[in-house]
Amino acid sequence: MKLWKKLMACTLAAVLALGVLTGCGQKVIMTDSFVNMLNRHLAWTHSYENQDGVDISGANVKLTEGSEYSKEANALLDKYVAAYQSWLKTDPILKDEKPDIDDIVEGMNLGEDYIVASYATQGTKDLVMIQYELEKDVACDMADEICDALEENSDKTFKTVTVAEKQVDGWYYLVAVTKPVNK
Repeated sequence: MKLWKKLMACTLAAVLALGVLTGCGQKVIMTDSFVNMLNRHLAWTHSYENQDGVDISGANVKLTEGSEYSKEANALLDKYVAAYQSWLKTDPILKDEKPDIDDIVEGMNLGEDYIVASYATQGTKDLVMIQYELEKDVACDMADEICDALEENSDKTFKTVTVAEKQVDGWYYLVAVTKPVNK
C-alpha cells in the first residue's frame, strides 16, 4: 500500500511538472483560479446598496467561466499584448505609463457596460506569485467594479466571465471580460 501511494504521488508530480514545463494545462489552472478568486472577493468583502436602498451582499453573485465574451476578450488581449510589447521596446524605466486596458477598451468602442481586467508579468515559473498578484490586485479590483455596476442598476446581474491568456516573448498576459445582463 505504501508503494502504491508513492507511485501515485510520483505520477501526479510528474504530470503536474510536465504540464507546467510544456504550458499544457496552465490555461485551466489559471482561468479556474481567477474565476474562483473573483467569487471569493465578491463573497468576502463586497456589499452594495441597490437602487431601492437595500443592502445586498456580493455573495449573491456567483460567476462562472464562460465563452460569451470570447470575441471581445481575445481582441482585447491581442491589443493589450501588442501595446505592452511596444511599451517594453521603449525604455520602460523612463516611460512610466504602462498600457492601460481601459484606454484600449475605450479605443475599441466596446461600450461602457463591459468590465475588463488585465494582468501582465514576465515569466510563468512562479505560479504562486502570479496567483497572489491576481488575487490581491486584479480579482479585487474587478469585484469592486462589478459591485459598483450592480449598485447603479438593480435590474442587472453578472453571470459569466471570459478569461483569455497568452504567453509572448517570455511574458504572461491575462484579460478577463464580463458584462451585466438582465436578471
